[in-house]
Amino acid sequence: MPPPHQDSVTDQADADSGGLWQKLRRRKVVQWGVAYVAATWGLLQGLAYMCDTFGWPQSIQQTATIALLAGLPIALVLAWYHGDRGAQRVTGIEFAILTALLLLGGGMFAWLSGSGRARQDVAVAEAPAAEVAAGEVARDKSIAVLPFVNRSAREDDAYFADGMHDDLLGQLAKIGDVRVISRTSVMRYANTDKSIAQIAAELGVGTILEGGVQRAGNRVRINAQLIDARTDAHLWAETFDRELTVENLLDIQSEITRAIATSLKSVLSGDAAQVASALPTRNTAAYDAYLLGNTLNRYESRDSAGIERAVRAYADAVRLDPEFAAAYARKAVAHLTLVWWSIDEADNLRLAEQALERARALAPDSVETLIAEGYYRYWGRLDYAGAYAAIRTVLEKSPQNAALWSLMAAAARRAGDMAGAKAAFERAHDLDPQESGVAANLAVTTAYLGQRAEARQWLARAWALSPNSLYNANAESAVLEMDADPEAAWQRYEQLRQQPGLVPSQVDRELAQNYFADSVRDPARVALLAERLSRPEDLEAGELNRIQLGLTRAELLERLGRRDEARALAGRMRAELAAAKPASRGRGFAAVLAVQLDAFLGNTAAARAGAAPLISDPPADYMWPVETGRGLMSACARMGDADAAFDLAERAMDRFSPSHFAPIITGAAFDGLRELPRYKALQARYEAWRAAQAS
Repeated sequence: MPPPHQDSVTDQADADSGGLWQKLRRRKVVQWGVAYVAATWGLLQGLAYMCDTFGWPQSIQQTATIALLAGLPIALVLAWYHGDRGAQRVTGIEFAILTALLLLGGGMFAWLSGSGRARQDVAVAEAPAAEVAAGEVARDKSIAVLPFVNRSAREDDAYFADGMHDDLLGQLAKIGDVRVISRTSVMRYANTDKSIAQIAAELGVGTILEGGVQRAGNRVRINAQLIDARTDAHLWAETFDRELTVENLLDIQSEITRAIATSLKSVLSGDAAQVASALPTRNTAAYDAYLLGNTLNRYESRDSAGIERAVRAYADAVRLDPEFAAAYARKAVAHLTLVWWSIDEADNLRLAEQALERARALAPDSVETLIAEGYYRYWGRLDYAGAYAAIRTVLEKSPQNAALWSLMAAAARRAGDMAGAKAAFERAHDLDPQESGVAANLAVTTAYLGQRAEARQWLARAWALSPNSLYNANAESAVLEMDADPEAAWQRYEQLRQQPGLVPSQVDRELAQNYFADSVRDPARVALLAERLSRPEDLEAGELNRIQLGLTRAELLERLGRRDEARALAGRMRAELAAAKPASRGRGFAAVLAVQLDAFLGNTAAARAGAAPLISDPPADYMWPVETGRGLMSACARMGDADAAFDLAERAMDRFSPSHFAPIITGAAFDGLRELPRYKALQARYEAWRAAQAS
């Protein structure tokens, strides 16, 4: 044992020998500090995992972090006095330092925890009363469900987490007074580093639900927590650890839905309150296939291969459970998507009808069956008024479903209710603010109505949300066309071909083939377009689309003086069309293609015979004059039937806007009509519209 006076001797030696660094090392201050930081880091990581797993409030992590940070200087002080000699009696100086540090740490903790509340109280106190009230409503009645994290060992199980997320959104959409942000808007926040407050501000919601799904063998664990976006406080949290059965999965969805409704002070409708009362299937493998199909069955993807994979997944689901009504309904919608895209239309329409008939027999009043009914009337039977009415009925059961609002808007547009279409798209945008397709549809709708400035605003919004969306290129065409400026259209076309994320050959179809190929006059550009459109396999599936592509290329070759080659190509396209069995004859697409090809080949009598019924009794589609009907207008001009061409143009101008004279101004097919009095009168209407738009 050292003599009693050794402490003072050693302290003096410490004071007199070596520099500060040597003193810190000798007293083990550095070692204690490194060990403390390492231990603190490990504790905080473990605490974060526990909070995430059990849904503990974030305040636990915040309190622990502040306490451990405050403990660092205390550990260093203890090391200075005790680091190289073991336990010692606490001196007066040491006690004073420790007391000061504890008081300082406690004061900082109180200030940090109180300052956030003070800032929030000041912000609320300074806000106008109406603004505060609006904020309360937004917080209480709006929610975004972030994509569930896949915590399963296999990455292939990601579709299961995605499917559970999708199903939960479908249930929440039935709560009439809660604004539920749609899937397409929240999916962009998968794996995001943004804070809850940032996400809520961007989506315009007051609450956020986040969670994760872990599947292992015959067990599933789902954790979820509902967070107040203003305060970051947990309103509710739960972890569900159960056997993997369909009944248990739907019970979990039901509990989450009820918890959200309770937290947001909402009353569940009968449909929403009975989420798990009518199981769609008791076969877990069938439900698993159904979830896979749902993750693939995405119209906005424009991926026909993905839709065909979805069809196969639904087929597996109904094979495993022939009574699975929801799978039949979703299978019908997948087939109808391919019908609308002109892919094996007759076969897909037949298969859609079979699946829908089975869904009707099993669950005629279910939301899934009624949604499929709306799609069938719209895409399958082209009964736009019937589809419009059917979808409005479904929205009574699922009022917060953004996809249904978009579908109703599209049906309303074709049924002739342009004001209703615009309002429905705006409602869809409110529920799905990050979905570029809704903004692009609003750009197209306002462009068709000749609302030039608003169309450009919506188009800018669509590109900002999704710089690589092909549908945005389609909307761009409708907006560009209003200006009757072929040079500006060409420059924008070339710019989009170079845009990262966009496939050049698809831009060729959406802009060049569909809209302004007829306006290109420069021989070098005509030749370039003819080359770019020479590979139909690069552009789009569907026999009618390939035939239309062949016709466009034949017209370009004719403009280059390669008439024999052009006629041979058009002849092959006419033979293919005669052999085709498209289901879209009700839309007039195939009939108009036949008139165009006959007119191009000089079969004028056949072309006029085909055009007559289309002119006198056009399809019921309100949009037909500005879409498919444009091809008929060009065919009439080629045949020299000026009045028929002008009648079609005037119908579009009267129904929508004088802006629809623009393709006649720029189109090569109308070059021989420009000196006619009727042409000049219609052009004057267009110029007056342009002047009004500029003022």
